[in-house]
Parts: sequence; C-alpha cells; structure tokens
Amino acid sequence: MDTFVVMPNHIHMLITISGNDAAIQTANSEAFKHPVAGSIPTIVRTYKASVTRRVVLLRVNPVFKVWQRNYYEHVVRNSKEYERISAYIAANPVQWDSDDENPAGRSQV
Repeated sequence: MDTFVVMPNHIHMLITISGNDAAIQTANSEAFKHPVAGSIPTIVRTYKASVTRRVVLLRVNPVFKVWQRNYYEHVVRNSKEYERISAYIAANPVQWDSDDENPAGRSQV
C-alpha cells in the first residue's frame, strides 16, 4: 500500500504493484471463484476480508456491514497522474466537513 487515508465512511489508497505487467489485472480478468494471485481484485478482496475480521472482533454489532459491495479501481499510468491522485488523497480529510456523506456536515447546511 502506498498513499492512503482512512475516512469515517470510506478509504482511499494507492496500491503499488511491481514486477510483471501481466500481474496487473482488473476485475474483468477474473472469473467467479477463480481468483488470480497478485491481481487487483484479489488484493482488494484479501484486504477487505482482513479488515472485516478485525472489525468484527472489536465491535459490539458484528452484523453491521463493513464494506460496500464494490470498489473503484484505476490504473495510474504516469507520474503526473500519480501526483494528482496522491494530492487528492492527502487533501480528502480537509474536505470531510463539507462532504454530503458527513452526517454532521448535512445538519449544518
């Protein structure tokens, strides 16, 4: 995991995958119940499962869902794009007060 921020209701992260370009596969490259080791979907699924196990151990209501069903993925192709996305991730917490998903922010509008 490279640049990341954990927000109250979501997470942003850049995952750096090095090595063979064939390992950088998107959700369309996997068939149901046939994960591809090192692929983006397998990395994200493993991360979500690990976090979910830990959250269930720490909270009172283990039935409440931890994650939305899907996720957004984008392959960063150059350093300019990487810098833009990294800056967006770093600035995201500052924008939380005005975020539509922030219950406190909604009540102030």
